[in-house]
Parts: sequence; structure tokens; C-alpha cells
Amino acid sequence: MSNGTTLTMGESSGVVRSMLDVSFYLRHIAKPGDLLMIDEPELYLHPENQRKFARLFALLTHFGIQVMITTHSDYFIREFNTLIMLHEDKPYLKRIADREGYSEEELLDKDKIRAYVAEPDLSQFRGNGSRYHTFVEADINDDEGIEARSFDKTIIKINEIQDAILWGDGE
Repeated sequence: MSNGTTLTMGESSGVVRSMLDVSFYLRHIAKPGDLLMIDEPELYLHPENQRKFARLFALLTHFGIQVMITTHSDYFIREFNTLIMLHEDKPYLKRIADREGYSEEELLDKDKIRAYVAEPDLSQFRGNGSRYHTFVEADINDDEGIEARSFDKTIIKINEIQDAILWGDGE
């Protein structure tokens, strides 16, 4: 702190502790062929920093580090989708990437990544009537990126509710 006070790691915010772990790994341990696994990297991060972190993960893949994350963040998914869509070789996409500050090394080839979503397993039920979930490979295409149906359904529902509030529910 500017007044000379120091904080222990236990007194630091969750984002400081998380970023310190990633920073240490990248500076001192990381090498091509590694697998970096992070559970919910969006925790404690402002949406703009979630986008930056997604871009960092994409960049790491170009240096030969495999990245596996779990996320509930629409910002992460949308940024990955942007990186996938900008990868296509079209002049207007190159202009957009340049204007928005995306580097070629950040762009993602849809054929070199995999995404999975948790969906109910209709064949299995728990004793209390609830369903088990299973991971299903998501479709990925150049035009829209990763198809994240569960995220999309939630966003559509929120938009419908807010539209009804704003516009008077069709009255």
C-alpha cells in the first residue's frame, strides 16, 4: 500500500490470489505441452478482465499449452466466439481484428478446440426425481463460435422479461 502497510496473502482479494498463481505458473513453470486447468477463472473478475483472460488463454494455446477451463461466464464464451469468428480469412474480419486490437496469435481455429456443455442425462434419474448431468460436445462453427444452448436460453429469457417490463407486457 502507498502508506507502507503490507498485506498478507490471506488479507488479499480472491482475484489477487488467483492471478498470482497464474502469473507464477506462466513466469516460472509453463512450457509447451503443459495442460493448464482452471475452474471458473471468471470469479472475482470484472467483465472486461474476463474478456482479457479469455484472450490470454487463447494466446497460450498458440505457444503449445493446452488449456482446460470450466466457466459459467457468458463473457468468456462470447470472447472465445469472437476469437473463433475473427479467425476466418475474410478482409473485413482482418479490419475488425486490427481495429479492436486482436493479434493473430489470439485467434482460435475452431478445428483445434473443443467445448463441452453440461446437459441433463435423460436416461438417468436420482432417487429424488432429479436428473444426472452429462457433458455433451458443443457444436463450434466459424459463423457463431461455440453453441452454448444453456447460456443462450437464459439470456433469451432475461431479455424477454426485461422487454416485458420496459414495453408494458404487450398492453
